[in-house]
Amino acid sequence: MRTILLFLFYIALVLVAGALLSVPLYSLAQPLLELPFHKWIGRVTLACGLVAVFLHLGLSRQLNPETAGFAVNRCSYRLEIVKSALAGIAIMLVLEALLLGLDIHRFELYFDTALPSIVIVVIKAIVTGVVVGLLEETLFRGALLGGLLKKVNAVPAVIFSSAVYSAAHFLKYRPLPEDAGIRWHTGLEMLPEALSRFGNPSNLDMFLALFAFGVLLALVRLEQGNIFRCIGLHAGVVAAIKLINYTTDYAPGARLGFLVNEYDHMLGYLALVLLSVIIFIYYRFLYKRRVPG
Repeated sequence: MRTILLFLFYIALVLVAGALLSVPLYSLAQPLLELPFHKWIGRVTLACGLVAVFLHLGLSRQLNPETAGFAVNRCSYRLEIVKSALAGIAIMLVLEALLLGLDIHRFELYFDTALPSIVIVVIKAIVTGVVVGLLEETLFRGALLGGLLKKVNAVPAVIFSSAVYSAAHFLKYRPLPEDAGIRWHTGLEMLPEALSRFGNPSNLDMFLALFAFGVLLALVRLEQGNIFRCIGLHAGVVAAIKLINYTTDYAPGARLGFLVNEYDHMLGYLALVLLSVIIFIYYRFLYKRRVPG
């Protein structure tokens, strides 16, 4: 319990640090990149989370490739990333096939069908998937889960890291008004509203679906001993979601529309059921055979 409370304290510090540091860093980065402040503050907060967890591991003398999830075994990590990325894409294709079959989604192209446009869309999806997979897995299944495993048993470590991973997706900063100035405390002023989605019960289905995905990724990390497959799996899922968003859309008034979240119309109870089935199969036929005890 002490370890969990300590990590919760770190999370609070990360949120405050991200809100405070985002302003001076935004001023420095403005000439180099054009990014709205509400998106910038989220990225700075993620970076603060990475620094905080790795700093904790370093100060407690636990920072090493094994704890961080980058221990290389005999298998080629490049091949592991590619194979798991294909598995992530397959998971999302199954989910999307169900959504189309249940008339929750419909085909709707949102890009030019010319070959150059298709190539650009695919490249953007892949790059986004790789960046998100690398950063989030390094933080959640790497440093966070690895650090927890040094202090508590696997079950609470998996549950807590998956809950934090899921909750992180509900930290959403809203755009500032066009005439609003950015002062040193602007990030802190935006923070309470950014946390407001946690109190919305309609987000429970999405939270549970993301939590289940976090559990699946945690099992992969525990079974493999590193996060390379996690990175690939996560990257494949994100890339597939990007491509699906370019080619399909939610069908308003769908009879079974309650199976997807009202916010993103993708994740929800249907995704939760699918991921739960995958977790059961993975745990029963792969994890238990390879992980002793």
